[in-house]
Amino acid sequence: MDNVRSYEEVQSLNSDKPRRVRVRAFVAHPAVRVVLVVSIALALTPFGPSHVMALVATTIPMDTVAPTPTTTTPTSTATPGPTATPGTTATPGTTATPGTTAIPDPTTPVAPLPTPTTSGSSDVTVVVPSQTLAPMDRGGPSYPLLPSGVGSSGTTATSAVEPPVTASTTSLAEPTSLPAAVTSANIHGPYTTTSDQCAICHRSHTAKGRNLTKTAGPQSTLCFTCHNGTGANADVAAQFSDPLVPQNDNTNRLYYRHDTVGAIAHTSAGDNEFGGVSNRHSECGDCHNPHKANGTDGTTIGTNGTGASPSGRLAGVSGVSVTNGAAGTSPAYALLDGLSPETSITREYQLCFKCHSGFTKLSPNAGFVASRWRLDKGVELNPNNPSYHPVEAAGKNRTPKMIASLAGPSPYKIWNFTIDSTIRCVNCHASSTKYTQVPPNPPVLNIPPPNGDLPMHTSRNPGILLQNYRNRVLKPTGESYKNADFALCYMCHSNTPFATNGGGMDRTNFGLHGKHTAGLTGDGDSSVVTIDTPRAGGGNAICAECHFRQHSTSFKDETLPQTVPGSRLVSFAPNVTGLRKWAPAATLGQGSCTLTCHGESHSDAGYND
Repeated sequence: MDNVRSYEEVQSLNSDKPRRVRVRAFVAHPAVRVVLVVSIALALTPFGPSHVMALVATTIPMDTVAPTPTTTTPTSTATPGPTATPGTTATPGTTATPGTTAIPDPTTPVAPLPTPTTSGSSDVTVVVPSQTLAPMDRGGPSYPLLPSGVGSSGTTATSAVEPPVTASTTSLAEPTSLPAAVTSANIHGPYTTTSDQCAICHRSHTAKGRNLTKTAGPQSTLCFTCHNGTGANADVAAQFSDPLVPQNDNTNRLYYRHDTVGAIAHTSAGDNEFGGVSNRHSECGDCHNPHKANGTDGTTIGTNGTGASPSGRLAGVSGVSVTNGAAGTSPAYALLDGLSPETSITREYQLCFKCHSGFTKLSPNAGFVASRWRLDKGVELNPNNPSYHPVEAAGKNRTPKMIASLAGPSPYKIWNFTIDSTIRCVNCHASSTKYTQVPPNPPVLNIPPPNGDLPMHTSRNPGILLQNYRNRVLKPTGESYKNADFALCYMCHSNTPFATNGGGMDRTNFGLHGKHTAGLTGDGDSSVVTIDTPRAGGGNAICAECHFRQHSTSFKDETLPQTVPGSRLVSFAPNVTGLRKWAPAATLGQGSCTLTCHGESHSDAGYND
């Protein structure tokens, strides 16, 4: 009974048999097999004009039963993409029909793009995706653009034909970790492969400048497209366009700006552009690496004893480290290219030494007066010198009078340093154009902390000084004392010992400061006011006559011999004549000078020290 079929079953088998025979016959025809193979290949290949021109159109009746599923493997190198078989579902998100091109399936969920987040900073605000690639090292970001083992870095293709790529091997290699979204400390990066941030500065095919930048000319042309008050809070362009900032005077070596329009263009942050050669220039990239810069501050100025660490604004730029020797000798210089943490600057002054030390070939001083000499700052700031401004290390004058001088008041006081402090170059050399200066107290508005944002782009004061310092033009007879003449000094030191005749010893070790700066109005015998002229000076003294070199006493003026021990920053200017001898006090209350100054001869003239 099990082998007996019903009438309906027999009829069904008989009715299906001719159709199966017809289909087998149809598929067995050679021409039909070719058409099917072509159709399947077309279903897996994107259409383009070249494909259409090469194709002989073939129509298969839509009521034809779907052929037996067949998988076709291209003979050329496989690329990640959908693989579909006729009559079946293609790779996730697509479907395929014989003779047609697979299209995206709108019902298949697609992972959303990262939601952009806005992040601001003191310099610029950018919009970036909330996810980024793995953190960049000092050499730049690493983008995993190819699947592992398929043409990736360090591998070599063994055949022109790759094995078929299946769904399980088509995904790109993912970074092992993702940093947080860009914050205010990351002004220009890091970036993602889906971000358009790069296009803010670069063009792949239409670049006009070096390094694929979208603008030609000096780097400032590009930087000022944002840093002009429109795309960034820091309006650097305004500092350079300030009508009160004079142009640099190369003839007299009076400098008010780090010019960014020089004939010599910067190349790369890691290049040694200054070592041992005369290549003086200053472009944005000499001090800032746009791919690394961020808005973080350096270490607080204090008792670190070895100088201030650089801020994030200087991240990834090259500099010069020093190994100091004996006082007055040239240190050993070593380039720090900034391309890795191990070869990055750790002290802010190391950036300045790249251009302002013997690491480079300084311009010759022949033909210039002593007040215009370019000197090796690496030699001047050596902590082994008898005295110096405390850039590389805390100072050596640790007397109670120095403590009182740093703690005392002045109408220009903004820094509260101690005898243990180290200072930054930019505590003196910084952009006056960035801040509003309105004496009396508070004399300077909007000044950041001593470790804060103090760019040295331009200044209305020569030497790119944050405040005025009268150090080259002497006072004629009759000109009275003014605090503003020495405002730079009074940012740190008390002004009270200098403002009145007599002055006293309340805040310095020299009790006659006030006598010299405020009590010589009519005592001089010269109307010449050039500090480089012997016997010049007919009025009150200026600081630079006895403290001619403010960085240190390593390079004394030798237009005439002078005998000074080098302590207390004492060295005499060229207008001071005679023996030019200073004998410091062995004990408090002693000391003497032997010299001629402001028409007055001193022969072992004693003073209270």
